[in-house]
Amino acid sequence: MSLHRHQYGNPADIIERRDIRDKGCRVCARAERAFGRAYCPNNLRFPACRGDRKQGFKLIEVDV
Repeated sequence: MSLHRHQYGNPADIIERRDIRDKGCRVCARAERAFGRAYCPNNLRFPACRGDRKQGFKLIEVDV
């Protein structure tokens, strides 16, 4: 049985993509927060918002 096409490649990248997808809008720098939930002020939905370069998904930079 073969793997899905997104599962081929560097395992670290696969885990990172899965983690970002699980967290969704919570890791977006453009997201607004209300009542303890993150939402997109541009009425975009994750993961489709990743295709919009101007108003779409922007990952929060974290200092290590």
